[in-house]
Amino acid sequence: MVNFIKNEIKVPFHIPSDIIEEILFFIQTNDIKTLYSCLLLNRQWCQLVVPILWKHPFYYAQKGNSKLISTILSLSNNDNNNDNDNINLSLKKSLYNKNNKKNFTFDYISMIKHLHYDFMIISIEEWYKNVNYNNNSINNNSINDNNNNSFTTTTTTTTINNHHISLIIKFILRLFIKKSVELNSLFILPNHVYWNNYNLNRYMELIDPEFIPLIKNLKFLYLEIYSYYPSIKFLQKFSSIVNNLEILHLRTPLLGLMKLPNDMEDIMAKNLCTLIKSQTRLKEFKLINSIKYTSSFISSLSSNNDLQSLILLNTKIDNINPLWKILMNSTNLEIFKIINCVGLNYDHISSFYNNNNNNNNNNNNIDDINNFKKLKLIIIEKNQSIIDINDELKFWIINRYKKGLNDCGLLESGRLLNVVNINGAILNKV
Repeated sequence: MVNFIKNEIKVPFHIPSDIIEEILFFIQTNDIKTLYSCLLLNRQWCQLVVPILWKHPFYYAQKGNSKLISTILSLSNNDNNNDNDNINLSLKKSLYNKNNKKNFTFDYISMIKHLHYDFMIISIEEWYKNVNYNNNSINNNSINDNNNNSFTTTTTTTTINNHHISLIIKFILRLFIKKSVELNSLFILPNHVYWNNYNLNRYMELIDPEFIPLIKNLKFLYLEIYSYYPSIKFLQKFSSIVNNLEILHLRTPLLGLMKLPNDMEDIMAKNLCTLIKSQTRLKEFKLINSIKYTSSFISSLSSNNDLQSLILLNTKIDNINPLWKILMNSTNLEIFKIINCVGLNYDHISSFYNNNNNNNNNNNNIDDINNFKKLKLIIIEKNQSIIDINDELKFWIINRYKKGLNDCGLLESGRLLNVVNINGAILNKV
């Protein structure tokens, strides 16, 4: 009997990979940090976890992760790269450091699908500081550089040369290109990180003609506008490159209230409208923290017939007519949400609500009802129709720092747990 039990214990327990993938999907949705523990279970689990972690490698690098950069650069040492990157000798030796050459089981770079670009930049800055270029390795006077935008910014701990950072960014993006990386998602979040230095040319490497294959077929873009970033020049070029987005989330905190010189905010808003209009396959549009240009952004959707989801979150609705026009023309709309917005009252949406609830034989409304026949979910909640907004700047700063507001999607998911029915303005239709 004892021998039988021992034999039973020795039998390996195998879980099919598709079952493990289901488990990992649940873990990454609810507790992605646990994935790192799953790496240690066995080879099968490791092979399934690594692609999940590396499809968005900088997701958890909001404060920078120099180890990620070291790993990526170590991968470059396996390629016998002899490119002339116009980098000074000391910097190039560090980038191609043969002492860092390692043998990797996985081709990590080729797994990248989603890029948090700002988190990658500050990770590069952290790596740059850790190797202590400014004190030991780099002779700043030896850089072959005719770029007037190259300058050195001093902080309390180190000196960061923006030109060096730009060169390293290009070096890494070039590695992505060589591994045939085509990004599915791009996150531009200038207000989500603490910057050691401010460079008006930030993001420009991404729209360099050499790197267009990385972003040309983007499906999802989360774009945040904060202060001067991204620049007008970037927005103009980006709109001409990327026009096949399926999902666009636009966050514009304080845009229109910052009083930037030379009508910069109006020009930025105009370029954002161009970006929206240039999308030919847009299925979801989410507008977050918009104050002054809400109507312009919504009106830019007018040429899109594929829109399935429209979400307004923490936004000031200054004019209901553009929104109503988009709703009437969006025959494929399935999801419509207005959450915690200002300037919306029940009279504004009563006709929309009535068209979806009063299924009467009213010939005047029958066309409107048909327009909304694909709707599956409508949520209109926690909006404020009457509010003192004389001091709009103060109001939006307070709301901006609410828990979860700066996290993609967290605010929405937290507030949808308890849907409040206001004057019958909420409809859940299966």
